[in-house]
Amino acid sequence: MSDSKLVDLNQNFLTLLAQFNDLTDSFFYFYKPERVKLFENGQRPLNSYRASFYGALKALFNCRAYEVSPLGSNVDNGRNRKPTYRLMPRRTIHKKIWEVGLNKINDTVGRLLDVDKLGTMDGDLPNIEEQFIINLDEMENTITILCTVYESVNNCYPTMIPQYPKIRSVEHFFAQYALHRYQELCEKYDSNLFGQLLDFLVSRIQRCILIKDELSLLVDDKAIEHKLLPIYSKYKAGNLPFIYKKTLVLELKLGDGVGLSQQFTKKYLEVINYYQDFSDTKYIKRLRRLLFVTKKVLSNECRQLSDYLCQEILKATLLNEVNLKPLLKTNINHANISSLWLIIYGCLRNGTVDMCRGGFSVAFDDVSDNKFWSIIKQLLETCINRPYEQEIKLLIWDSLRKRFHGDLHLVEFLASTLDSYVKKFMEHVKSLASLNTKWMESKFYEKSINDMKSILKVIDAMNLLSTFIPYYYEKYWFRRLILYANEYKKCVDENVVLIEQEISDMAGSSIVLALTMMDVINGIKKNGITLEMNNIDTVSVAVPRSAVPEVFLEYDVNVKTLPKSLQSIWDEINVTRNFLHSASVVQPQFALHHLEIETPFMLSNNAKLIVDVTMVQACILEQFNEDEEIKIDDLASLYGIDKAELTVAMESFVGVGMVKKVGIAYSLNYDYNPNSGVNVSGKKRIPYTISRPTQKEHSRDTSWIIELLRAAIIRTLKYEQKFMTFDELRDQVSTQLGGVSVAEFKLAVDKCSDYYTKEKDMYKFVW
Repeated sequence: MSDSKLVDLNQNFLTLLAQFNDLTDSFFYFYKPERVKLFENGQRPLNSYRASFYGALKALFNCRAYEVSPLGSNVDNGRNRKPTYRLMPRRTIHKKIWEVGLNKINDTVGRLLDVDKLGTMDGDLPNIEEQFIINLDEMENTITILCTVYESVNNCYPTMIPQYPKIRSVEHFFAQYALHRYQELCEKYDSNLFGQLLDFLVSRIQRCILIKDELSLLVDDKAIEHKLLPIYSKYKAGNLPFIYKKTLVLELKLGDGVGLSQQFTKKYLEVINYYQDFSDTKYIKRLRRLLFVTKKVLSNECRQLSDYLCQEILKATLLNEVNLKPLLKTNINHANISSLWLIIYGCLRNGTVDMCRGGFSVAFDDVSDNKFWSIIKQLLETCINRPYEQEIKLLIWDSLRKRFHGDLHLVEFLASTLDSYVKKFMEHVKSLASLNTKWMESKFYEKSINDMKSILKVIDAMNLLSTFIPYYYEKYWFRRLILYANEYKKCVDENVVLIEQEISDMAGSSIVLALTMMDVINGIKKNGITLEMNNIDTVSVAVPRSAVPEVFLEYDVNVKTLPKSLQSIWDEINVTRNFLHSASVVQPQFALHHLEIETPFMLSNNAKLIVDVTMVQACILEQFNEDEEIKIDDLASLYGIDKAELTVAMESFVGVGMVKKVGIAYSLNYDYNPNSGVNVSGKKRIPYTISRPTQKEHSRDTSWIIELLRAAIIRTLKYEQKFMTFDELRDQVSTQLGGVSVAEFKLAVDKCSDYYTKEKDMYKFVW
């Protein structure tokens, strides 16, 4: 082949290479990351560029070029000789093609540091860490463009990739080259600089994820804040920089042979270990976000690494007993329910539930019973229809029993709590002028009913309903019914569903007292009497004697004559009652009567004090309307009330300072300050300060305790499936209930005789 042809071939190759370089420059100039199909100002479509790059690379790849052979020389023994040419190796052609892209990477890396000045700079480079983060973002854009430029190499000419197949793609090649260029550049200044930059980068990534304040606080150099904030926003959203996100799976190596993933993992875990502020109320939420981002960013490209990182992070936080306790303590103190659920979920999922159970016991030590229940109630609501729902509930049941040292005290606490909910609800009803169907849908109504239901659900789930209902009925329910008869009447008249309906539905026909509750409520709706006379609002309810707890039947007050203001309305009620209950004997129970009376004492808000009193107390106050000074003997003669009962009632007024005593006479204390002990509605209850006179012996009804013990005995024998002595059985049951007397336990054992066989004073369950 003639020399002129060889020169033409070489010139053709150089021309094609120059055209490819110009086309790449043009693409870099017009390329906009946010535009996918078209460039701004009507420039060439992306597909048109791709076609041009494909054609240019194909031409270059198939091009033949020649170069002067190193074996020949123009001068030999002083004589001019004709140059000798040889075919240019394919590797050389490929290298020149790659140099076009590599120069773009060199330009991007060069913007980080001025290579010529590296040897002359003293001290730390100003803001080099933040400049590095900006430069990485620019590098991502550079490599993204180059991957489009060299796209056809992956598909048509993979052998053109240096070190193929070890280097698997164009992206792999450029990423590896960029990493080495960063490292080479930094080592010219300081051998440790590149490692410091990578450490700073990982630290910033995690702080962006975990930070509770504004991202701007992470910017040191405010002059470049406008560049850094968009990048930090991407980190916060879970987008790692290209150097990590796209190359961890490629297992890129640093100059010393250490894998980038190893360096990344080490620093990633160092940062989470450093950020251990367990008093931070948002720590768990940020930890969850860190785990989520770790999974999201890495799982698609490096699943094994993401799983390892997440597990190591958990080991350093939730799965570490030393760290778990302060975490629980912080979130319990601040009632962070979602965070508490995440802690329990994490422990269950990783098999450390026992450690979590122990941590809960310690963390709740300084929390009041009411706050404890509030947290437990919200946890139960949160775990519904979520993973490990049943396991979390079992952990909560166990915590409840431990907190109250067994079922016995737990039932007492939950009954008291339910009563407080009912009282608050009825007080709200009392404050309303009227009820209507819209009120039934109010947030307060729904919240109140849900709070009450939450207790019943726990009681039912723990198989304590048959014990709870008798205790609640006797201890609280009937008393609340008497005190809020008017409010109960309002509710049933407007068909407002009360908690009694829920109890009845839950217990069914198996618990008689649950049916009795609904019978009483239905009786109030059908036969309750509401009457207004002489500016007195009155409600009268008739309750079957069988529905009245024994404790309320053991004490009665005999009032032969009522005050004049009450007598007329009392007579009217009797007429109506006799009509409704013509076939029944109805007996008034003055000891259960409850009245609210307006007094002349003025509160700080200029409203008159209203006192909540019994019938005997009301008789005393009524007489003060007639006489400035009264005596017990006169009151006894006037109303026919026992003197001892009157004395107890009178002393209750003396005890709060409303009445003063001089000798055997009593008079109102007009200097009385009524503001203490007044509720939000301006009402005050006048409690008895000394015990009422005993009418007959009263023994505590312990039937509900016996039933509770009976259930525990049967459960224990059934579980053990072996002969047990009386003491062994009692010890086992005591650990469940606590506070059990020997007498009550013996009685409960006798009531279980159908469930065990007895041999030599030892008991065993029989099927």
